Amino acid sequence: MSYAIDSIATELRRARNAQGLSQRALAAKAGIPQGHISNIEHGTVDLRVSSLIEIARTLGLELVLVPQKSLPAVESVVRSSTQIETRKEIEDIQFQAKKLLTTIQHAVPQLPKVKVPTSEIEKFQIDVARIPLGKFSRDDVKALQRIHSHLTRVKNRPENIGELNRAFLEMANLRNKMVHADETPQEDKVPALPAYRLE
Repeated sequence: MSYAIDSIATELRRARNAQGLSQRALAAKAGIPQGHISNIEHGTVDLRVSSLIEIARTLGLELVLVPQKSLPAVESVVRSSTQIETRKEIEDIQFQAKKLLTTIQHAVPQLPKVKVPTSEIEKFQIDVARIPLGKFSRDDVKALQRIHSHLTRVKNRPENIGELNRAFLEMANLRNKMVHADETPQEDKVPALPAYRLE
């Protein structure tokens, strides 16, 4: 496979994965057999321009010819727009996480009377309050969604203490992970040596 075809195939595969599409799903959307898409991504088939245009447009990409001397400028613009999208994604993740945290905070006082020590509920609320904002990842949002699901199940079935304990444990783990994320244990730090020591 030539470098040009390889880079196109790599970009198509990257765009497909970024959108969470399987080859089968992309094939259904683009109206191209899944086997053909697989061959294109692996560079085992000669790529027809019509197929390339169809796949690219399905993935929100456009096929254009630009003068070679303009290519660095075009690549720079593409990189900038990708970084803007990434920033938007990060903002969306932070927004989702804050919204879930607020929902969780309001859900706890509304829980029915359960046979759990008040101290555990208070510790849970403290863990929620101490989670640092602005550092959430997609996995953190998923953890918050699970915690909210646990609390919802307890609200619907107060006898389901196991769900409440799972919510407490997941929140404690999330809080510890986020609070200690930037801390490096002292023994893991490499001591700085003076410049004149060579060993």
